[in-house]
Amino acid sequence: MKKIIGILIVTLFIGASLSVLGNTNKSEIKATSLEGGWIKHFEGTSWGHNVIQTSDGGYLIAGGTGYGTGYNEGSDALLIKTDSDGNTQWEKEFGFIGWDAFEGLYELSDGDFIASGIDSGKGYLVKIDQDGNTIWQKQCGDSANCYFIDVTETSDGCLAMSGYYYKQDATAADGWLVKTDYEGNELWSLIYGIEGSDSFHSLYETSDNGFIICGWKSGPALVIKTDSFGNIEWEKTYDSIGFLHSGIETNDGGYIFTGGGSKYGLGGYPQIFIMKTDSLGNEIWIKNFGTLFTHEMGMWVEETDDEGIIVIGNYLGIGTIINYIQNSHFFPLWSKIWIIKTDSDGNLEWDKKVETGFGRCVRQTSDGGFIMTGQRGAYNIPEGALLIKTDENGNID
Repeated sequence: MKKIIGILIVTLFIGASLSVLGNTNKSEIKATSLEGGWIKHFEGTSWGHNVIQTSDGGYLIAGGTGYGTGYNEGSDALLIKTDSDGNTQWEKEFGFIGWDAFEGLYELSDGDFIASGIDSGKGYLVKIDQDGNTIWQKQCGDSANCYFIDVTETSDGCLAMSGYYYKQDATAADGWLVKTDYEGNELWSLIYGIEGSDSFHSLYETSDNGFIICGWKSGPALVIKTDSFGNIEWEKTYDSIGFLHSGIETNDGGYIFTGGGSKYGLGGYPQIFIMKTDSLGNEIWIKNFGTLFTHEMGMWVEETDDEGIIVIGNYLGIGTIINYIQNSHFFPLWSKIWIIKTDSDGNLEWDKKVETGFGRCVRQTSDGGFIMTGQRGAYNIPEGALLIKTDENGNID
């Protein structure tokens, strides 16, 4: 027993001592101070999954009121609207029984908002006005468990959602893509997957009015490109990557993605990565960010106004060992919210570990800074949603 404890202590010491080495592509992780911005903490058990800057200059957070390991433990879908300084203007809860949550969020061309998620085991879609009043709400899917993770307004004035779909009595999920009219009435619904479990996490309408969807397929990361009717044009899996959380089309017609993958981690642990592909999904480059013997994961990626890249992820640090001992590496007990800014080729410009907690979404704001959401507390034990505003260099007071 003493020998085992000694090995763990040495491992922790090595992980901490070597953490300055940065990522394995030799992009230096720069230690810089936090100087300008603000953090708002909404105390309780809520968590934020998505955030947008609204047309009035404020912010809207989508998430849930709680978290549990099962759908019967209870949560309501949650929206929090703030002004430009993060002060709450209104807060609304949605849903009926069981576990309800929002993950997708979009401001529509008419000034209203659309939020997507889950309600009573069904895909859930709610349209609300600027004051948080419900205009309409829809449940989609006839399975026992399906989930809308992302939502977007399409160029033809409709709505599209991605997520996963468990068929009745099925033990594995399929990827799910749905298109509705502007009132939420289903136009078509497509299920993707034959064997194993598939999940679509991120949805983006491309310049040719098709969709780029990313997630995972029974382990390997998965990207699917479809036409405007959801017909597959090409499909790629990336065996070196465990999962993809977020992907967008870039100004040059290619794509960038983020997630986590063990091949690029040191000591076999997954690290945050950014992957650039061409228009057919062929890998151009991958840059990974992390430290020896620690676990990191990328959650959201955006292209910035200077054609660079911003990523939000989570850094477990020496807490990695504890998480693996507890067999909870996908449900970390402790982590730091990590934002990473690179140029268009993935070369590091700056990075900040901004708060203890779990980060899920980052977007550039109209003043060139960044807005983020997530939560304080462990992944599955939230201690209140976070709203974090930084300047263009990631600085916070």
